This record gives sequence, C-alpha cells and structure tokens, in this order.
Amino acid sequence: MVERIKIAKKGRGPAKRVEIEIAEEDDLIDDHTIIAEQKFSKPTLNDWIRKGRFPKPIYLGPQIRRWRRSEIRKWVADRERESQSVLAE
Repeated sequence: MVERIKIAKKGRGPAKRVEIEIAEEDDLIDDHTIIAEQKFSKPTLNDWIRKGRFPKPIYLGPQIRRWRRSEIRKWVADRERESQSVLAE
C-alpha cells in the first residue's frame, strides 16, 4: 500500500504543492524519533550528518527534515555488520 502526502510549500511567491509517495513500511521519521529509538544525542546526529556518517535527510521545508525509516534501518544494519567484522579480527 502506498500513501500519498501533499505538502504546501510556503515562501515568497505563490504556494507550491509537493506530493511524496511513501510505502507504508517506509514512512518518514523526524530527528526526535531517530534520537529516541537509537539513543544518541541531537548534537551527535548533526555531527554525523555533517561528516557524511549518517544518511542525508529529506528537507520538506527550511527547518523540516525527515528520513526514510528503511534508510535508517539499513544504516543500523551496516553498523552492526561493521562492528561484527571488527570483533572477528
């Protein structure tokens, strides 16, 4: 099942409508959700994003950023594989 989200983009000039399609299992989550689920701080999240160590967000507005839950799951799985390979050495 695919959900459609319509977002009205405001700013200078006429409002623009943006439509995003997301699969039910691939919802968009905010930084507060990521921080709560992964148990690290907002400064750490921002630092990792700046350094390219975390998936890039989707900006829905100037101060509204979201991530696809599937990308975060993949990122966590990649970290688990990396840590297992380091422990195996």
